[in-house]
Amino acid sequence: MKKIFLVLGLVVSVGCTYLTPMNKGVIGEAFVRTRQLNETQLERVIEKENIQTIINLRGEVKGESWFDAETRVAEEQEITHYSIGFSAHDFPEKKDLLELVSLLEKEIYPLLVHCQHGADRAGFSSVIYRHHILKQPIKKAKKEFSINHGHIKYFPLDHIIDTYEESGAKDFRSWAEQEYDPEELRESYKKKPIFLGVLFN
Repeated sequence: MKKIFLVLGLVVSVGCTYLTPMNKGVIGEAFVRTRQLNETQLERVIEKENIQTIINLRGEVKGESWFDAETRVAEEQEITHYSIGFSAHDFPEKKDLLELVSLLEKEIYPLLVHCQHGADRAGFSSVIYRHHILKQPIKKAKKEFSINHGHIKYFPLDHIIDTYEESGAKDFRSWAEQEYDPEELRESYKKKPIFLGVLFN
C-alpha cells in the first residue's frame, strides 16, 4: 500500500513540474530554485537574476549533455559552479549534506540551485536556505516543500527536516554535524506510517 501511495504521489508530482517550463521559485533577491534548465533557459535566468553561483544537486556527470552544457555556460559567463550528488529517494551522506550547508553559508549570491525536476532536492535546499541562512522558523521554511513545485510529502528529504524539527534543535549545521545519521534515518523512515492525506500537506 505504501508503494501505491508513493507512485500516485510521484505521478502527480511529475505532472505538476511539467506545467511550468522551469519550475522556478525566487526567495528574496538572492536565491533562485529551478528544475534542470536548457542552455537558453539558463542564460535567461542568469541574466535576469544576476546569478553568480550555481549549485547542481544532480552530481558531477561529465559527458552528459545537460551537464556539459551547464558547465560550459557557467564557464563562459564566469559563474562559479558546484555539483553535489543528492538523491530525492535516499538520505545524503553527512559530508554531502554539510557541503550544501557550507555553500549556502559562504558562496556568492545571487545563487541558483537546481535538481532534475525542481521539486524535491531544490525544495530541500530552499528549506535550509530559509531556515539556516534567513533564520526563518522551520515551520515556515518547510513551505518550500510545496505541491506548487511538484513536491509530495513523505520522501527521505522530508524525513530529514521532520526529524530535525522534532529534535527541537535550533541550528541546522550543528544538528547535521552532531546528530544526522543517514543509516538511523533509513531505519526510522521504513517504520513511518503513510496515508494519502500526508502526501500533499
